[in-house]
Amino acid sequence: MNSEVSDPVAEHTHTGWLAGDALPAPMLRRSSNASRLIYRARRHPSFLSGLVIILCLAFAALLPQVLAPHDPLAILSKSGIQAPSRQYVLGLDHLGRDVLSRTIYAARTSILVSLGAVLIAFFLGVPLGLFSGYTGGWVDNIINRFLDAILAFPVLLFAILVLAFLGGTATNLVFTIGFIYMPYFARLARGSTLSVKEREYVQASRAVGAGDGSIIFRTILPNIIVPLTVQISLALGVAMLVEANLSFLGLGVQPPTPSWGRMILESAIYVRANPWYMLAPGACIFVAIMGFNLLGDGLRDVVDPRLLIL
Repeated sequence: MNSEVSDPVAEHTHTGWLAGDALPAPMLRRSSNASRLIYRARRHPSFLSGLVIILCLAFAALLPQVLAPHDPLAILSKSGIQAPSRQYVLGLDHLGRDVLSRTIYAARTSILVSLGAVLIAFFLGVPLGLFSGYTGGWVDNIINRFLDAILAFPVLLFAILVLAFLGGTATNLVFTIGFIYMPYFARLARGSTLSVKEREYVQASRAVGAGDGSIIFRTILPNIIVPLTVQISLALGVAMLVEANLSFLGLGVQPPTPSWGRMILESAIYVRANPWYMLAPGACIFVAIMGFNLLGDGLRDVVDPRLLIL
């Protein structure tokens, strides 16, 4: 006698969900939470404003050749600096290069340096903070004293000392800024870990025999990723400001690569002949940092778990 073994999952797949039956409760909760996040994001003015600014900045960084009317390194006039005109919207710099094109291409420099520095800070600081908060005891004390020693130095002064010794290259700039802001991610990860490591789901992972590494990266990290994500967006704006400051001091990306901070430095003595030579990169720095701050503040409000009904 042949008997058929029924598969309730397969039956429900073919006859239930596709026919319009209700989804299981966990799926409904995930779908409902995602819908609420999208709904809140679309109606949050700070989040939308910051997102638009960052998307425009990202487009300029990825495809500057589409927006820039000239080669940023090309010398278009031997007479040097020129005021804005129909041919050159923001005028020419002291070497006869188009200011608008250099301002657009400088977005790529600022984005790459800031993003690289924040990623380094994240991937160095978060595991260190997780390990410190989860382990506790003398290990936590040693790591905290190490972080305190880094935070004791003024950010800009520490960066100047390091770059003066190593040299002002893009690679050194990225690693220097990343190392400086690593303690901020480590402190945030440590504090978040301390707040969740005694929760029921962490104890349940221990009870089933999960190792420390699995508990840290598969149980704790997913539950503290929201504040870390918000910190990334806020840190990008700060890293961009530090990069501009260092470039202004001559320790950032070296010429002829366009950089907003370097452009402000070079334009200081030509502000009367062509004020847009200085105002254009300065305005870009202001708008970009404001965009990251708006995005970070809005993201924090959108993903705030206290405002979601689970």
